Amino acid sequence: FNHFWDEFRSLKSKPKTQTENPIKIGIIHSLTGTMAISEVSLVDTLLMAIEQINDKGGLLGRRIQPIITDGKSNGKIFAKEVERLIVEEGVCSIFGGWTSESRKTMKPLLEKYNHLLWYPLEYEGLEESDNIIYLGPTPNQQVIPAIKWAKKEIGNKFFLVGSDYVFPRSTNEIIKNEVKNTNINIIGEEYRQLGDANFKDIVKLIKSKNPDVIINTINGDSNIAFFNELKKQGI
Repeated sequence: FNHFWDEFRSLKSKPKTQTENPIKIGIIHSLTGTMAISEVSLVDTLLMAIEQINDKGGLLGRRIQPIITDGKSNGKIFAKEVERLIVEEGVCSIFGGWTSESRKTMKPLLEKYNHLLWYPLEYEGLEESDNIIYLGPTPNQQVIPAIKWAKKEIGNKFFLVGSDYVFPRSTNEIIKNEVKNTNINIIGEEYRQLGDANFKDIVKLIKSKNPDVIINTINGDSNIAFFNELKKQGI
């Protein structure tokens, strides 16, 4: 978190076209916890973009001021912090969220205060809101084309493994519905909690089932443990 605070102070210290009345935007991502491994880079990207815009004179003659907060890989904290950004910090727009859990906890508050969230990730679909700009692809744009390609190029036996929350479970239900009446076989489906580092039994099961393709919807640093276990067991 100190890294982002230093970045924030450096943005404030640079000469701008106007130092008063900045355009304040909220940045809410997991800087700590299991999702930090994925979300920290998004904060870096946002700060880089803000710095580039400010160096060119800002927007409408006003500099952009980022207000950064840590969602701590916890949906309830995302909800609490997004309300604070809106009510106490007075940001005009918010960038952030990774997991569907974080998005879904923020959504009612965004709608309550009629505020705008820019959500950067692929997601399961099955939702729409006038207060969220969904920037990522849905399963029909990403997962389903990948499955069709994999079936043609690799094989028809699929094993589904994911984190135990909205996106992986919803996406896998969409996959199972999509492959009905085809010769694609779902030969396994397993889940672990976000942050779990124990994949020994799942990988052992994968090895015994011998799928052609593993569809991985694990999120966060659990992926490190998962891939290390795959390598350890010779997959």
